[in-house]
Amino acid sequence: MPIARDEPLRQERAQKIAEECYADVLAYCRRHAPAGHEAADLAQETFLRFVRSGGHHKGGRPIAYLMRTARSVCIDASRERRLETASLDFDVATEDSPYNDSGLIEALSKLPPVLLEVIELRYGADLEVGDVARVLGISRFSVRRRIRRALAVVDRARMRIALRHHYQRQVDPVGDEAIDALVSAMVAEDSRARGGAESRRGFLPFVVAQARFIPIWVWLAQVALVSTMVLVARLAGNGVMARWAIGVMSAASVLVCVPTLHSSRLHGVVELECSCRHNAASVLVARLIVLGCSASLCLGVMVSATSRVTGMGALWVALWACPPYFLSCAGALVMLRRCRPSSALLACVAWTCLCCGSLYMLSVAFPSAYGEASLSVWALASLASLAWLSREVVLTVRAASAGLDGLTPVVSASFR
Repeated sequence: MPIARDEPLRQERAQKIAEECYADVLAYCRRHAPAGHEAADLAQETFLRFVRSGGHHKGGRPIAYLMRTARSVCIDASRERRLETASLDFDVATEDSPYNDSGLIEALSKLPPVLLEVIELRYGADLEVGDVARVLGISRFSVRRRIRRALAVVDRARMRIALRHHYQRQVDPVGDEAIDALVSAMVAEDSRARGGAESRRGFLPFVVAQARFIPIWVWLAQVALVSTMVLVARLAGNGVMARWAIGVMSAASVLVCVPTLHSSRLHGVVELECSCRHNAASVLVARLIVLGCSASLCLGVMVSATSRVTGMGALWVALWACPPYFLSCAGALVMLRRCRPSSALLACVAWTCLCCGSLYMLSVAFPSAYGEASLSVWALASLASLAWLSREVVLTVRAASAGLDGLTPVVSASFR
């Protein structure tokens, strides 16, 4: 059962977590510690990050969150040093032992790293399939498939028995002094983190902070779209051209926001965001809020300026602008969720061009479609497109919350 976020980390809770998990975390860090790093230091940093991120408040087994954190700590250490992983010092079973490691080590050496990591977590840390999936940020189906592929390399029956023995012998007994020191550090870290969290608590400051990461060209592009729309409105008056142009500009205002919303996948930092305090779902929601408000403000200014320049009613102009805007937003979210990062932006451009082309064909084939008699049809189109957009927003956020397999299914499949 989850613990209340405002409740401090008690000595008894920290003691229980350390006693249950420290030996397994230390063994994992020994297997993955890069040269120049002490496994004990990495293990302690794992527990401190675990406390800082509030992992002790979450439900489920702490070992699953700790193993995920240990993985990130070892990756960070490797990137810092850029050195090869240190070799392990452990005794090999004798020939008389039914668990002779010589054949097992050879079999493990044949496994690619992506399969070896799953085996370590499943049999070395004795995590359930669901916990392994959460540590790696993949689906349970992917975990089971990778385990089957790894076990197929060697004899399955011997592999299952020998793996547990192989990893259990690497788990050294931990002294009471080490546990007590770790518990004290965890409690102190929780106190320090709680003391500094008051100023940054809440999601609203995080959303506001995301505005700093929006490139300035996005704002300039939106200003340019508004200026272009005002110029077209002055030249075309209240003719069909101006009415068609407001739809095109509203769709284009969405397109300029796509690269920023798409930047996590494009630059390959989705996995990093998934492991942060504000994870991929939080980052995506924050950017949706910031860019959505920005694009909506841009649309509102265009509608207001067009109405003032042409003398047309603001409601009419808004109804002509909203369906292309909502359709462009919904289509862009579909493309970002389903396409490869390298082709998603191009797919969004193609979708926006399709929307604009359809508007142009509509204005040519049915000029009366932009008349006052058709306003009820535009209102229904706005509601329908808004419903689709709402659905796509929910699906996109849900996919981001599901981890890498949900947010980047095409990319995740290429690594299996």
